[in-house]
Amino acid sequence: MPHQIQFGLFQPQVGLSFSILKERALAAEEYGFHSIWLPDHMWVRGLPQLDYLESWTVLSGLAGATTKIRLGGLVFCNSYRNPAFFARSRLSRTPPSTSMDAFLRCSKPLVCAARPE
Repeated sequence: MPHQIQFGLFQPQVGLSFSILKERALAAEEYGFHSIWLPDHMWVRGLPQLDYLESWTVLSGLAGATTKIRLGGLVFCNSYRNPAFFARSRLSRTPPSTSMDAFLRCSKPLVCAARPE
């Protein structure tokens, strides 16, 4: 049986508020997108005056706001965070029933998506 083509949305957080990102994620979910992906950067070259929301925090918020769309990060940078501190802080705040729990348990560390089928 042939596989159906799935489309994901690449959504940089450059200069956007969480409410706008949430609105876009809900719209993507409504229109049937498979996934939404956020880059793991803290700033944009040449645009230091723009806010750039931290990707894990945004993904956590989107996981609570959406129901079907998969959430992922485009290559998380291990140099931004101490791995032990990061794992402990995320796991201690994530109830096991949330989609972020599935996100943290995914088997491919650089290409992950929440909400297993």
